[in-house]
Amino acid sequence: MAKFFLFSLLSVAGVVSAFGGFTKSITFTTSGYQGSGPIANFPVLVKLSTAIEGFDYADFGATTNLVFKDSGGNVVPHEVDTWDISGTSLVWVLVPSVTKTTTFTMCFCGSDDTINNPAATWTGANYVGVWHMDETSGPVADATGHGLTAMPAGTDTTKSNRYSGSDAPVGHARRTGTGSSASYLSIASYDSFSVGNTFSVSGWVRLTGYGSSPRVFSRKVGYKDSDGWEIELSSFGQFKARGAAEDKNLCTGSITPDTHNNWVHLAFVYDGTTITAYTNGNFSVRSDSITAATDNEKSFSIGSKSGGGSNCADGSFDECRLLNAVASADWIAAEYATVASSTFLTAGDVEEIGGKSGAVIFVR
Repeated sequence: MAKFFLFSLLSVAGVVSAFGGFTKSITFTTSGYQGSGPIANFPVLVKLSTAIEGFDYADFGATTNLVFKDSGGNVVPHEVDTWDISGTSLVWVLVPSVTKTTTFTMCFCGSDDTINNPAATWTGANYVGVWHMDETSGPVADATGHGLTAMPAGTDTTKSNRYSGSDAPVGHARRTGTGSSASYLSIASYDSFSVGNTFSVSGWVRLTGYGSSPRVFSRKVGYKDSDGWEIELSSFGQFKARGAAEDKNLCTGSITPDTHNNWVHLAFVYDGTTITAYTNGNFSVRSDSITAATDNEKSFSIGSKSGGGSNCADGSFDECRLLNAVASADWIAAEYATVASSTFLTAGDVEEIGGKSGAVIFVR
């Protein structure tokens, strides 16, 4: 009996060691990942709600005290994007390697002294700037911690406010405007984290009106400038992607579905002298030679050409990102799917940690 009692204590100690001071857990599996191979250090979107068997916001008290661990039991960074105790909460988790069978665990209900670094969720994935667009108005924070704050700019910055629809891809979104109430977002300190001519830029775009060749992302004042780079929407379903040269050196193609009253995920990968365009995670648009993009000390604009003017986009933006890497097709597809696909991530039921026998080993 004494030996059995000692083994029981050791078993409980193993549970506490693995889970800290938490008493409940949920295991998630990236079962909907469709890539040809693993992708490393990828931010996965976790959606928490009572749709998960046994999930109850009362288990968190008045805080969002939780910890995520990979399959080896190592704590990984996370960022709480949206916390809604009456609906669905959104949390980004940096997963070391994503495959169709990857698992990771959320520990909660209780507390421990684990220190979390939300910005590492993004810097660990090599993102230079990430803008969730959650703010009601005013400046938009850079989730990477690099300080690349997106400031409202244009002739009427009051129009740069929260998108009023309920269909934003991730939490909330931000409006931009054209005409006499032109507004856009400007990141002046872009060059402080230079990405040169190899990078990836992406975001969710929804246009409600069409102005004068609106820019989605831009570091050009004029399209003939011999520096910078930009993405122009020449109509709702067409785009032009420029490098440092003028209009004749660009990649053009069609966006399907188009962005007129539709949320579409756009991604453009600059690989020196080549650019590849994706819509909704699909490489079905175009890859073409292009004059290499350059740093030029000009602001990075979302929803307008650099410095503003008549080329503002009348619409809304969500979850815009700048990646200091040439993203693979698998990465872009996963960036879209982790938001849009209900089957990308599978959640297990809530489990009682204290009710488990034996030490907990995170190997699957």
